[in-house]
Amino acid sequence: MAVCVLLLELLGSLSARAAVPPTTINYQGVLRDQNDNPLSGSYDVVLRFMDAAAAGNEILIDQHTAATGNAVTVSGGLFNVAIGSGTVADGSGAGTYTALDAVFRDYGSVWLEVKVGAETLSPRTPIRSSPYALNSTQLAGHPDSYFINTSSSQIQVVDNVALQGNLHTFGLLSAQSTGTAVSAYNSGPSANPALIASSDVGPAGRFTGASAGVEAQCGFANCTGVQGIGTLRGGYFTDWGSSTASLGGGGYGVQSSGTTAGGYFTGPSGVNATLAGGGLGISATGTNVGGYFSDGAPWFAYTQIPYHDLGIYAYGSTAGGQFNAFSTGNYALLAYSSYK
Repeated sequence: MAVCVLLLELLGSLSARAAVPPTTINYQGVLRDQNDNPLSGSYDVVLRFMDAAAAGNEILIDQHTAATGNAVTVSGGLFNVAIGSGTVADGSGAGTYTALDAVFRDYGSVWLEVKVGAETLSPRTPIRSSPYALNSTQLAGHPDSYFINTSSSQIQVVDNVALQGNLHTFGLLSAQSTGTAVSAYNSGPSANPALIASSDVGPAGRFTGASAGVEAQCGFANCTGVQGIGTLRGGYFTDWGSSTASLGGGGYGVQSSGTTAGGYFTGPSGVNATLAGGGLGISATGTNVGGYFSDGAPWFAYTQIPYHDLGIYAYGSTAGGQFNAFSTGNYALLAYSSYK
């Protein structure tokens, strides 16, 4: 039986910056017999990628044999094989690997085991990087920590436009059991938002919680700016203090509370309304009237001090106004029936 001695050279390749790298590795060597004479002929060669120098686990197999129609031709001892161009199969180890790029994606240390005919050569050969391949930890001169982490636990973006989607739904980002699903910061100009998304087939953004039916959609296709659905309320907003606002919660369209007032609305200069503030249910001022209420018919009420020297001016088909006390039966009517 011949003794085979191989001189191994694994060659990397350089390609244009935007080009797709080749999917094979060039393997060259010299095949000699037990008397150190170079051999010639056609030989079966099986290449195995292993995760250890000895024993270990088989990651991927590349067969170049007569049975598979791609035996290796040796001339004067010299041969050349493109690893990955033979009959490639998943190894017996954990995971599924049928392409070389997946092997080097998941394994930092890989050894090549070569079998020629019935003889397995020893020792295995460690796979080394070509010099420029060491730059694969950088992209455009930046380390991998510079770019977005797209793992299932978190996506974090910092400064300017970090995520941008166009034409179609950008993505579905689900909240995790712990931590934050998406965290975006922008320390630059306000004209450069941290997140931008747009879609012509659905909402530009969709965020879901752990419970079924809890979600928020932004930029929805039906022209809704923000749509929120929750088992307790549709939306909830709070400042660092104790001021809060709930939307679509507890049977109320809007429910709010604050340290100064429950709500405050302002228009042009001198026109404003305060809800539940300063001990008053509603306090309103305006350049024309303090308030105006109408049911769509010619029934209305003005409130202002003074309005034509009247504190309240009201008109209706039954009564101009009704005010009830806490006790049952205690009330007062304005402009009731034929009484003015």
